[in-house]
Amino acid sequence: MNNPIPQPEKACLERFQTGVYDMGGGRKLPYRLFAPANLAPGAKCPLVVFFHGAGERGCDNAHQLDLQTAPMVFAGNEVQSGHPCYVLAPQCPADQQWVDMPWGDTSGKQPESPTWPMAAAWELVKNLVKTHAAIDGSHVVATGFSMGAFGVFDAMIRWPEMFARGMAVCGGGDESTVAPLAGKPLWVFHSEDDQVVPVARSRNMVAAIRAAGGTPSYTEYPASMGLLHLSWNEAFLKTPEIFEGLLGPAKAAAPNLTVREEKRLRIGIIGTGVIVRDYHLVAIKDYPERFQVTALCNRSRERAEEMSSSLGGGLPVCTDHRELLASPDVDVVLIAVPPFAIEEIACDALRSGKHVLLEKPMGNTADDAARVLEASRKATGKFMVAENALFHPVTQKLIQMARNKEWPYGKPNFIELHQFWKMTPRSIPQFYNSTWRHDERLTHGYLIEGGCHTVNPIREMFGMPTKIRSRLLSADPALGKFDTCLAHCEFADGTLGQITMSYGIKSPDSHLFKLYAKDGTLFTEMGSLGTIDEDGINLQSIPKLHPGGFHAEWIHFHDVICHGAKPQFTAQQSFDDILFMQMLIDAAER
Repeated sequence: MNNPIPQPEKACLERFQTGVYDMGGGRKLPYRLFAPANLAPGAKCPLVVFFHGAGERGCDNAHQLDLQTAPMVFAGNEVQSGHPCYVLAPQCPADQQWVDMPWGDTSGKQPESPTWPMAAAWELVKNLVKTHAAIDGSHVVATGFSMGAFGVFDAMIRWPEMFARGMAVCGGGDESTVAPLAGKPLWVFHSEDDQVVPVARSRNMVAAIRAAGGTPSYTEYPASMGLLHLSWNEAFLKTPEIFEGLLGPAKAAAPNLTVREEKRLRIGIIGTGVIVRDYHLVAIKDYPERFQVTALCNRSRERAEEMSSSLGGGLPVCTDHRELLASPDVDVVLIAVPPFAIEEIACDALRSGKHVLLEKPMGNTADDAARVLEASRKATGKFMVAENALFHPVTQKLIQMARNKEWPYGKPNFIELHQFWKMTPRSIPQFYNSTWRHDERLTHGYLIEGGCHTVNPIREMFGMPTKIRSRLLSADPALGKFDTCLAHCEFADGTLGQITMSYGIKSPDSHLFKLYAKDGTLFTEMGSLGTIDEDGINLQSIPKLHPGGFHAEWIHFHDVICHGAKPQFTAQQSFDDILFMQMLIDAAER
């Protein structure tokens, strides 16, 4: 088996028996178990234990496998024909973890005691070995990704007599406790540009195991592949030799671990308002090995001097963006100016040959954005629009479902997006008090400036609308011409949508996204992804990016510039977000 293995279909889940392990005290662990067919009498085979990630937690006894189907490869014909094995997939409850350890930090301490789901999984494995004569108790394999990879390390360290081999994808553990792993065949995978679990977690674990005398195999996917946190498909499906190692005789190799030196990019900032001060600079200053601010520009020299002082003083400041663009001490230009000033400055920056990160939107109108898009096509530097919301893990999860056609209830028939973010001097003073937000040059009020974030996930999942009917309102005239949009849309695949957004009206639900299908509904709520079906409501917490979307977009842009990473989204996609909003506005009945 030398070729990549196809993505397992959700129908593979039907091959798994259902069960619940009751460890008492109201603690019950749902699980799925696959048993190989046609084993010879008296034959024994390995047991593969799969620990899922945080996004698959719950109590439905399905999502641990059907949301991310790659691990079901162990039950597929490609693997079973050469290496028959049992496959156990327990499901961690929504409010628990396999191991209590923060995912986003670069290190962590293993708790003295296991979490109850991990303890239950261990007891379940022991029980299965006793009750299934065909399971080889000396050949139990721990596998998992993300939160589950932390579980792999935790389980193998706590119970080395039980878990003989392991596969950990984009996880980590406590480097001070790795001694039990030194003699174990172990395969570790991580993506260099992972923004949920830092790649340092795997690097540090591998280095510690090697220092203890072990020979783990380590594969680090380069940032140029653009995998970010989603490296498990590569590991499970495109590394077929792993199955011989995990299920056959152990022959682990230990390739050299290389840690690259990061290039420091010199940043010139045009626009020194609140979005730079409170968000972009916070992220930039957290990565001094990658970024250094070298020049500032604002139409108010006093404002530019204030920001220079906050950064230690002495930075060159100017009031004309062309002066900053001419500086040989600037590699990257961050543009964060009012939408009506974007077109001229962005086009000049793109023509300068420098790399450009443009704070959204891409223009004041779709026509303005189209001219920026055309300039980006001729630019020699890298260009990206700062779509920090696109890096939210729930958004990424939904987009992945759409692209891979992995909807838990089938393709949605109807979607509903509700975005109410009332801006007042009391609720959001730092934004409301920005004078440009009340400028008549803001052609469509705040709708384009904020709305491009709102429609982005819909467009990424369903494309551009083919039919629109909408209404525009102005609840707070101080916010400009319009601040509220109500729309009904239809998309090319027949999906219907309802969009309600307002920046002038208060709502008890500030943000809701619901995707309705025949057998159930997906919904987002306060950074979590939930499902509603005949079994009830299941709310799953998705690991947050660490430390946030602005950090993620800067690290991603650094990798695009310095390491050839594939951009997560293109200038055309950012333009389409504005075009989407412009279509909602143009279709309005006034």
